[in-house]
Amino acid sequence: MLRYPHALALGILAGVLEFIPIAGWMTAASTIIIFGVVTHSHWIWMSALLAIWRILIDYWIAPRVLGRELEMHPILAIFTLMVGAAVGGFAGVYLALPIAAVIRVIWRRLGSSRARKAWVAGHGHCSGSSGRVLTLFVANKAD
Repeated sequence: MLRYPHALALGILAGVLEFIPIAGWMTAASTIIIFGVVTHSHWIWMSALLAIWRILIDYWIAPRVLGRELEMHPILAIFTLMVGAAVGGFAGVYLALPIAAVIRVIWRRLGSSRARKAWVAGHGHCSGSSGRVLTLFVANKAD
């Protein structure tokens, strides 16, 4: 639509560079815009489209996808990335969500095993063989 020459090649280059975190999209955007300036294409409109695209990806799509896959609220995912960047810089951005996911899994495991042990302790006095079987089954699941 913007009559960029070699638009397919630039798109493929941008797609490949997108896999390089942070610097990849910046390199791709710079290359596309510089190419537009050199070839006298509509580089201002392309800059606006690239800015809108990054805003959508960074603040709308990625937090929702990461939040759903990690079972994390999107605001918590954004907050985790910001804290990771503030604490660990470049490496913190990459490690923030995996560390948050590990902490969440450990927290859930500890909470669920405590709840099961409390349930077993509270219901361990059941009379009859079915109560003992149920208690043993729940106790084995907790381990």
